[in-house]
Amino acid sequence: MSDDNNTSTLKSYVNSATETVQNAIGSVTGSNTSNQQASTTDSQPTTSSDKPTPYPKWNQTVGSAKESFGNITGNENLRRAGIDQNKQGKAEEAEGQVKDWGEGMADRAQGAVGSVGAAIKGDREEEDKWRKIHDEGKAQAKEAQDEMEKRGGY
Repeated sequence: MSDDNNTSTLKSYVNSATETVQNAIGSVTGSNTSNQQASTTDSQPTTSSDKPTPYPKWNQTVGSAKESFGNITGNENLRRAGIDQNKQGKAEEAEGQVKDWGEGMADRAQGAVGSVGAAIKGDREEEDKWRKIHDEGKAQAKEAQDEMEKRGGY
């Protein structure tokens, strides 16, 4: 894989993570000024909060099909719409992976701290509960990280 491709993929992950943070800030402050609103097309189903669709693979597949069909028929608008939808699907997938990784890391940290607190109190049952949360978070973060690495994320 070329360095330009790695840089481009990393940039898309960073942009997706930035957009996620902006959306979170917007939902807390009541501001609805995310960059995603400007990039959402009429052909993309969205929720009322303009969050990405839960089907990034669908957007990638349909986008690729539109692009191919546009190439075959010579329809430049359809080809460009397909490229945009495919990119949106990839960004949605990247956002989901970053979100999963972040949630996993948060659970991992919370489980570690909770486990230590329970151990100090001598509550073995609670310590096991927190250790399980830690282990599940670790597995979730690892799975998301593996997916990002597979796609050339870093």
